[in-house]
Amino acid sequence: MENYEDKDLKNNLISIANSHNTFDQILIIIIKRFISKKNKIRLCKLFIFSILFMPISLYIVKSNNTYNHIINLIEQSNNLMIPLFTVVFTGYSIFQAFTSGKIVLELLSINVNNKSQFEEFNLNFFETIMYYLLLIGINYLGLSILPIIYEI
Repeated sequence: MENYEDKDLKNNLISIANSHNTFDQILIIIIKRFISKKNKIRLCKLFIFSILFMPISLYIVKSNNTYNHIINLIEQSNNLMIPLFTVVFTGYSIFQAFTSGKIVLELLSINVNNKSQFEEFNLNFFETIMYYLLLIGINYLGLSILPIIYEI
């Protein structure tokens, strides 16, 4: 005989397996999380951080070598972000590989705000990876567009 918790866990697994979250639905969830109160505090901190680094940006803009400074800044940020991206991706892959069935079931059984802890981990990982890929893509776009603008 199955006890109540096993049936509840089984129903939870079936509902997760049957929910076909499309990419659009996942992006809507990420956008809703980005607009949350917790992230508004992060945006305020980012705003303060950007104000503190305004003198550095003014130096770069007013210098005679602006193009070289911006290209150097983009290259340095790519040299930092790409290894961080690989560390995050590898770390989560190792976490996924070493989780046993018992741990996965435990994470699926813990519900916070009608979401299992496992689903929350996966969503956080996906959100982090998408941010990294977006920033890396913007940097490479900048690296390819800036020489064209500089020539004009």
